[in-house]
Amino acid sequence: MILIKQLQNNQVFSNCENIFITTGSQQALNILGKMPFPNGKSNVAIEQPTYDGMVKCLKQNNVTIIGVNRSFNGLDFNRLENVFKNSNVKFFYTVSRFSNPLGLSYTKEEKEKLVSLAEKYDVYIVEDDYLGDIESNAKSDPIFSYDTSSRVIYVKTFSKVILPGLRIAVAVLPSILCNAFLHYKTWMDINTPVLSQGALELYIESGMFNVHVKKIRDVYLKRMRYLSDIIKSNHSPYIKWHVPKNGGFYAGLEILNENRSKVVVNNLLKKNIKLSDFEKYYLKDFFTSKMLRVSVANADYKKIQIAIPELIREIEKVMIFNEPYVEL
Repeated sequence: MILIKQLQNNQVFSNCENIFITTGSQQALNILGKMPFPNGKSNVAIEQPTYDGMVKCLKQNNVTIIGVNRSFNGLDFNRLENVFKNSNVKFFYTVSRFSNPLGLSYTKEEKEKLVSLAEKYDVYIVEDDYLGDIESNAKSDPIFSYDTSSRVIYVKTFSKVILPGLRIAVAVLPSILCNAFLHYKTWMDINTPVLSQGALELYIESGMFNVHVKKIRDVYLKRMRYLSDIIKSNHSPYIKWHVPKNGGFYAGLEILNENRSKVVVNNLLKKNIKLSDFEKYYLKDFFTSKMLRVSVANADYKKIQIAIPELIREIEKVMIFNEPYVEL
């Protein structure tokens, strides 16, 4: 099977019967949020902040959500262990590489610790590896590759690296979860569109997929490095930057001392520079408005060169003159 070989390139080794093709990764996440798990637990733990689509689907399915802080200093493992131990958690959802919105990736030690805690407290891990294909560090493997006790569910989309409209993803599940997942998947859409699957199969078989992935991996790595260079020549005492070294789509910045991100986003939007604050990525009790997300997904060198100095000037203006936030 072509997908088995493709997954092996990402250090995900599995049997055919454990691999499910879904209509985008959102469908896989939605099924996992709804379906019962063999540990008999019902709550879901998520890192904070995290992908807003997962937060929305859990809320719509009336799942109790428990947040665990993940910052540029790492995941709060003390909090995570306490949640695993005491909060009836069926799985922990995490974006292991190039997280949205922070752009963070786990270290080898963090991945090993996550797997160890999951096994210890009878909790599953749902690993969303949506940008694993553009990882430039050959030694950075998914959490799945460290799993020795069938605790990790691996979810991978092809939409981010080919076409957003090609709604194809894979979910690799432990055998004990397969029947329940198949039951929910069958009555959700009967099957994933065969035409899309055929197009992806031909694309992978021809070798074009791997060529394309290498190209976009290089593009985003170079954009992130260029962003780092622009930042170095535009230093500001009001900002702390966090730019991934291995590529990805997102970098983060902290506005120091004051919660002023909404003002900055509002003002820059008037200048056709679109940023995202973090509110939609947080549960209510965890939100901090000091953070902004900078995306290089649709920004070439010229746009980065123009936008970053403008962004810095806007932050400094807001900080110095204490400009109030006004809704657009």
